[in-house]
Amino acid sequence: MAHWIELRIEPAPRLTAFGPGWAAICGAIASGGLAWSIDKLSALVLGVVLVDPLLQGVWTALEALADAIARRSGLQPGDRPGQPTSTEHGQPAARLPYVMAWDRWRKTIWPVLLALIVGPPLVAAIALRLGHSAPLLVAASAVLVLVALALSGPDTAFWRLTRAAVEVGLGWAMGYSAVAVVGWAPPADASVLEAIAAWWSFYAAPTTVGALFVLSHAAWLALPVGASPWRIRALNAGQAGVAVALVVFRQPVAAAGVAFAALGQALFQPWIGALGPVWYVQRTQWLLMAAMLIAALGIAHRL
Repeated sequence: MAHWIELRIEPAPRLTAFGPGWAAICGAIASGGLAWSIDKLSALVLGVVLVDPLLQGVWTALEALADAIARRSGLQPGDRPGQPTSTEHGQPAARLPYVMAWDRWRKTIWPVLLALIVGPPLVAAIALRLGHSAPLLVAASAVLVLVALALSGPDTAFWRLTRAAVEVGLGWAMGYSAVAVVGWAPPADASVLEAIAAWWSFYAAPTTVGALFVLSHAAWLALPVGASPWRIRALNAGQAGVAVALVVFRQPVAAAGVAFAALGQALFQPWIGALGPVWYVQRTQWLLMAAMLIAALGIAHRL
């Protein structure tokens, strides 16, 4: 007798307000090119819309589709294609045969296909409108997502790191490039060493800080799955690295602000075991958002 499985694909409520939209705003601030003008503000709004509802919808649809395919083939979430499945490891089989009637197709697969049909053209149109490096950033992120899903599948550590990169990393880079000063160059009277230092400061500071926040966000995404000690250490190490980087780039005030925000998060960590990781994530999200904003202001001040 056939068994029915109804796999509903619905957008889950976000646990926190910290995400690609906030990262894009902070990246725009860090660029030093944000101004109260129609061109700059419209570019920022388009960048936020691109990285948050549009691209995140596409990534979520791809993740759901990959998960459905894995379940159809008998893989448990987290199993790698080509590797022994969870059933082969001796775990009880939890995959029942699918009987795809139209009603279940309409409720499950159709929303995913709709997102994948409508989303990419809108993403391409906005990316081309933003110009500069936006199309390249979107293309690189799409390749990264497809490779991560093909190699490891959803609900794995590698996928969570990839998701952090295409959420916070892409958001930061998109906001930065959307309003950055085009054609920036060191002062004409600068010496060779001063010019090298200026170029290093202009490009290395936002890249380093953005990458460290990707590390923190990857640990952040993994906390609700399980608050293991290494995830908490990665969360703290990412923000400590941001503080150190700001000191290196001669922004001690911003470094102190990031350190205080990280310390505030650390004070809540002893209660994770009793109250749960979701409680911790929701209560401390504002401190992580404040740390990113402070870092962005510090990077902008260096220019």
